[in-house]
Amino acid sequence: MLSDESYAEFISRAKNFGLDLKESELKDFERYYNELCEYNSHTNLVANTDEKEVYIKHFLDSLAFSIVEEDKDKNFSLLDFGCGGGFPGVPILIIYKHANLVAVDSVGKKIRFVDKLSAALGFGSRLISKNLRIEDLDYAYRESYDYITARAVAPLSMLVEYCVPYLKVGGKLVAYKSKTAEEEISAAKKALKLLHAEVADVKDYKIDNDSVRKLVVIEKKAPSDKQYPRRNGFVKKHPLW
Repeated sequence: MLSDESYAEFISRAKNFGLDLKESELKDFERYYNELCEYNSHTNLVANTDEKEVYIKHFLDSLAFSIVEEDKDKNFSLLDFGCGGGFPGVPILIIYKHANLVAVDSVGKKIRFVDKLSAALGFGSRLISKNLRIEDLDYAYRESYDYITARAVAPLSMLVEYCVPYLKVGGKLVAYKSKTAEEEISAAKKALKLLHAEVADVKDYKIDNDSVRKLVVIEKKAPSDKQYPRRNGFVKKHPLW
């Protein structure tokens, strides 16, 4: 059970993102935390399962998405690239009841946890998991998503190539970044041009009293060339810069 202090801090800081968390949502986060602790006891997903560490540095950080999409009743499609322990996709799905999520990760233990978590939270068909590299997604997934999220996955220049082909025209990549955001944006200029995308916004936010974090919001302006994303590790070996 979350301590009163941590519980109050989570609720209070979520309000800074325009979120008035409901009792049912708080119970879902409690189930999430319990599932994470149990799984992490035998299979390493996160370095620290301290309740405040998880609630603030993982759950709350994931919910920063709400400063990009303010309409909690909106119906949208979301792909979470490198979903790890379910962050940020699953916390987003808890809040946005009409969203649907495809969680992609190349590491099997992470996808197995996301599947277990989805069952515990009763997401049903709202969450589909894919245990593969994003560039190996079936062609049918291209030009399909309203949003793609990426948290602690890769530099922005690589994220643009990995993710933008799967966005609808007008769709947005939301990249969770920190103090390197401006440098990464500068390094991504070539990738942005080749993938017909542009930086629509950079939103600052805080999850504690420490440093400012950033959401880099990239909007797709035109269909992507079929050669992107390049396969067989080329995105990482030969980034577009």
